[in-house]
Amino acid sequence: MTNIQNEDLEKLVEQRKKEAKNKQIGWKLRTIVDTLGHTYTHGSTQTIGSTGIYTKNTTGKYEDKKFSINYEIETGESSDGGGGGYYEENIQYNKLQIYSEINCEIQTYIPGTWEEEYNKLYDKACLEENNKKEKEILRQKNAKQKEEDEKYNQLKNNFGL
Repeated sequence: MTNIQNEDLEKLVEQRKKEAKNKQIGWKLRTIVDTLGHTYTHGSTQTIGSTGIYTKNTTGKYEDKKFSINYEIETGESSDGGGGGYYEENIQYNKLQIYSEINCEIQTYIPGTWEEEYNKLYDKACLEENNKKEKEILRQKNAKQKEEDEKYNQLKNNFGL
């Protein structure tokens, strides 16, 4: 009887993992942190024998009164062509771990009312991200116009027009 219960538990866990993937919780996490939070990247190089190893580490964090959301990415490349990496995501809601993922494998997912707030936070991040993109497009357009104006002004000056 215990084996049947264990099999049922494993099925339920797999269903929860699938549910979390379908809700794109991890995907939304990066957008929230990268847009509303803070990220930090640093790299280092070391030599082991004749092999050089470059490691890049990126961490990101967003916090408010209810959420603590973070991720860490570590990648490594060696001069002999080898490489690897590590990726971890975590979400806490009211100081309770509700979601975690390590190297694309969901470790924790506790569904609940937090998801509605999380989706609103994601929508806010998307809106802010779009506003930043629109501002950058406008900035580039203005810079191009200014460059063209300067070019034509220079031509006018060069030919006394």
